[in-house]
Amino acid sequence: MKKLLLALLIFNCSTIHYVYSGDELDSGDLVELYQDQDWANEMAEMSEIFNALTTLVYFQNNLQASIAENLEEFYADNISNEKLWEELNSIENQIGTFSEDFNLAVMGISTTSASTNPKAISLYKSSLKIIYDANDYQIDNNKSTRDLLSSLAKGDIDNYNYLVSRGSLKNADFLELIANNTRAQGERLPETSIGRHVIMVDSDVIHYVVIAMRVNALQMLNELDKKNYKEYKVKLDNAYKVISKGKSLSNVKKAIANLENTIKELQSLDEDFTIYIEIIERVMVNAKLLSEANIRNAESWKDMMDFYDRNINNITNLYDSASRSAEFDEMQTRQAFIQEQVSTYTDLYQEASAEFTRIAPEFLTNFK
Repeated sequence: MKKLLLALLIFNCSTIHYVYSGDELDSGDLVELYQDQDWANEMAEMSEIFNALTTLVYFQNNLQASIAENLEEFYADNISNEKLWEELNSIENQIGTFSEDFNLAVMGISTTSASTNPKAISLYKSSLKIIYDANDYQIDNNKSTRDLLSSLAKGDIDNYNYLVSRGSLKNADFLELIANNTRAQGERLPETSIGRHVIMVDSDVIHYVVIAMRVNALQMLNELDKKNYKEYKVKLDNAYKVISKGKSLSNVKKAIANLENTIKELQSLDEDFTIYIEIIERVMVNAKLLSEANIRNAESWKDMMDFYDRNINNITNLYDSASRSAEFDEMQTRQAFIQEQVSTYTDLYQEASAEFTRIAPEFLTNFK
């Protein structure tokens, strides 16, 4: 049962980011890795740093969204010019030195693993690369926030709008990088792994969202028309079919059911495994919540793409209609709420998975 439990749990999407084709893992490999205290400590640290980086990117994106919201309030005559700049100055003050601080933290990570296990070393290098990629993105994204404010300070609205659109395209590129790396990892994990199927849901959704973000960016750049939308629609429909079939989410639920059965077995033993069971249950609960929130996120983007589809003949003057503007604003509000849920459950799932990584060596020692 020990190997089954480890196979069911390992890995979360920030513990190992992708695995080279020669590094396929079986349940024996997983147990061996988790028994390696050096590797377990390093992966827990990697998970915390990557989680912090994604939280920072989310914070940066929220600041950028706040800039846009205040600008919209100004154009709607809901706030004065003085109030607008009071809010924008407040946003600028929030930028702080977070980006530089995180960059220093990433630069402080050892470039070599303390483990002597060849698979652990390879996985460590892979994780380090994706953390560096994420750090490069947050540095660039932090600069984008400052550039947006600088454009407004100069009164250059055209440049501001262009930077917003370009930022959306760069965000799509970053998400695609993460999705491709994590999917490559997930596909090499055992079918019993809950981490594999959480990754697959995430990857399926991001694959769709990335296409939708590019369509949205083209609309923002006034470059979306019937011809290029038709080309993107084929990709959108194909990507959404994968999500609507529900195979990945169904596999998450099956893995959770298997874990529930394993917990019952643990509870039937003479030893007290309460602490470990509580952590495993947190992994299970947040895996389900995260996966379901990801599906809702895809649905919110599909609503937006359907909106463009219905209004493609008016795409150049989309917001001239009060009813269309109100419908679009409502979709964006709902989408922002769902994305906040995804961020929250991602944090909780990663924290629980990282906690299990930390206690795994002790658990394996106690659970003979």
